[in-house]
Amino acid sequence: MKQLFNILLVVAMCLLVYFVFRNQGVIEGLDTIDPTATTSTTTSSKNGIGVGAVDYITRLTDAVTKKKDLLLVSKYRTEYEKAIVSADDMINVLMLEQVLSLDTTNPNINSFVNIANLSQAKDGLNKVLKFVDKS
Repeated sequence: MKQLFNILLVVAMCLLVYFVFRNQGVIEGLDTIDPTATTSTTTSSKNGIGVGAVDYITRLTDAVTKKKDLLLVSKYRTEYEKAIVSADDMINVLMLEQVLSLDTTNPNINSFVNIANLSQAKDGLNKVLKFVDKS
């Protein structure tokens, strides 16, 4: 019985060593190259981390273009503007509701936090409206 235990222990240790060395590229860090990739994604210390920046910018630009094509901003610009203005009106109503529901006997900071969050949302809507107008 003790011999069987020793054999199983040796097999388990061999498997452990095998898995550690098999995944060595993952353990070491980002110096791995995907053999199925069409371009090299190496980020060695010789080239620095900025090597992948050009590829990243290209992928990001492609993603933005796909989203713009999906939204058809130039075609539905007026509808988007109306939707943004309606959302702005909704935020104004919600802000007024928060102000009118303030408890004067037991003031609560959460109401003011909600108003501040709604104000930030209005700023976001203004930025989106400028983007739609620009497109």
